[in-house]
Amino acid sequence: MKSLHDNNFWDVNKELLILEQFSKYYSDDKSKDKQDSSKILWAVFYAYSPDSKFFNYPNKLEVLSKDFIKNPKFKWESIRDIIDAFKNLVLSDAERATMHSQHMKFEEMLDKIDDN
Repeated sequence: MKSLHDNNFWDVNKELLILEQFSKYYSDDKSKDKQDSSKILWAVFYAYSPDSKFFNYPNKLEVLSKDFIKNPKFKWESIRDIIDAFKNLVLSDAERATMHSQHMKFEEMLDKIDDN
């Protein structure tokens, strides 16, 4: 059985190229058939789409970096504009608010760890 990510992300989601963030990322990708950016966008989909099994998975970014992208040091911050645009497309206002609240709690926890 074929996985969703066996398809090129851009072939499945051509409409996203309308948005500047996505079209620039697509254009900047010099890999064959845009495979590199496709892989990253599937990871974004798995991390932030409510339709993904990973949506509520703890440490999802770490897992996706290591086991899907195959780059444990992948810098998610480097694609922050892509992530934000994607979340604005797929999340309701309530889902965005919940994610923001969870992110703030996580940041507070990190601050406490850093203080010790």
